[in-house]
Amino acid sequence: MLSTVPTQRVLCSAGTLESVTNVGEQPYSELTARIQDAARACAVDSLADLAGEITYSFGGGDDFAGHLLDLERRDTRITRQLVLMLERPGTPVIEGSGWAWPAAATVGWDEVTDEMKDELRRLGYTDADLDGFADFGAYIGYRVFISADGEDWQAFVAGD
Repeated sequence: MLSTVPTQRVLCSAGTLESVTNVGEQPYSELTARIQDAARACAVDSLADLAGEITYSFGGGDDFAGHLLDLERRDTRITRQLVLMLERPGTPVIEGSGWAWPAAATVGWDEVTDEMKDELRRLGYTDADLDGFADFGAYIGYRVFISADGEDWQAFVAGD
């Protein structure tokens, strides 16, 4: 049973999602299902346990649960975005060193397909956001990285 911090029920955007789609028999499937379940339960403390030594800020930090709660307080809908991101198959990165979500995080903006843009819209990004990514030259929103063996959640971080 996943535990929750009482304030999470009010702040958690993933708590309204009714179901989680498991992406199948990929090496990361078990871990992504556990991440999605914890996010949907609004159990950021459990997400932090799953994350371990995750990179979540380029500035460092040691309070992933607090970071997620802060983002939710600022209405970023980050836990919802996390769940929706992991409903799609991961994209292999860096010569098989791991998996990334969303696919747009693995290519330059000039290589982002219409399907990838539709996926970003499903995650809550607007056309204005997409124009900003285009101006920057890359998707700079939140992305997930999981190890090649599917055992370690390595990063949940925004940036390039």
